[in-house]
Amino acid sequence: MKVRRFVANVVVLLLAAAAVFYVGWIQFTVEPGYCGVMVSKTSGVYQQPLLAGQFAWRWERLLPTNVKIYKFPLAPYKSGQEYSGQLPSAETYARMLEGGADFSYSVRMTISLALPPEELVRLVGAHELTDEASLSAWYESRAKVISKRVADQLLDTPGDNASPAQPKALSRTEIDGLAAAAGADIAPATITDISIEDVRVPDRTLYASAQGLYEGYQEELQAALKAKAEQQAAAVAESDKALEQLEKYAQLLEKYPQLKDIPNLSGLAGALNGLQ
Repeated sequence: MKVRRFVANVVVLLLAAAAVFYVGWIQFTVEPGYCGVMVSKTSGVYQQPLLAGQFAWRWERLLPTNVKIYKFPLAPYKSGQEYSGQLPSAETYARMLEGGADFSYSVRMTISLALPPEELVRLVGAHELTDEASLSAWYESRAKVISKRVADQLLDTPGDNASPAQPKALSRTEIDGLAAAAGADIAPATITDISIEDVRVPDRTLYASAQGLYEGYQEELQAALKAKAEQQAAAVAESDKALEQLEKYAQLLEKYPQLKDIPNLSGLAGALNGLQ
C-alpha cells in the first residue's frame, strides 16, 4: 500500500509539474511564420521575440489573465501604391502649345516591406503596434513615403507621356539608395522589393519648352503694361498741369476782375505781363 501511495504521489507531482511546465511553455502558441511578443501585467514587455521552434518558458504565464501574446506575420508586407498628379502649372503651360499637352503623371507599383522580430518587440513596447491591423497600417504609412520618392525619381528622368515605361523591378542598389534617402521616414522597416507595374510620365523637354514660352509671354506682358502705365502717367500729368493753370487763371480773375473782358488767352497773357 505504501508503495502504491508513493507511486500515486509521484504521478500526481509529475502531472502537476507537467501542467505547470505546459502553462509556462509559451513558444508553442506561436505558429510558424509568425513572431510573438509577450506582454504581462507583472513584467511588461518581454524583450525576447517568441518564434516557433525556439524554446521559451515564462513564469508570468502561470498567473491567470497576466499575460497577453501579440502575434505578427514575419513574411514581407506587400503594399500596392499609386502616385499620380500633374507637374506644377501644367494646365497653364499646356495652353501655350498648339493643340495643348498632357503634363500629368501616374506611377503604379508594389512595395514589399519587412521588420525583424527584435523591431516588432520594440514597436510593441513603444505602443505603436497592438495587432496585425496596426502593423499593416504602420507598413502602409512607410510605403506611401517610398512611393513618392520612386515617383519623384521617375519624374526627374526625361520621358515621353505617349510611351509608358515598361514594368520592372528595382535593383538592390536602387532600393538601397531609396532607403538611405528616406532614412528615418521609413526606419526601421527594410525594403525587400519594389516592382513598378505601370508608369506614365510627361515629356519634360516639352514641359520646359512650354514653361519658357509662358515666361517669355509674361515678360512681354509686363513690358506692355509698364509702357501703358507710363503713357497713362504722362496723360495724368498733362491733365494735372492744365488744371493747375486754370486754377491760377481763376485766382487772377478773382483778384483782377477787369481781365474777364479780354477776348482770348493770348491777350490775357499780355495783360498779365503788363501787371507784373
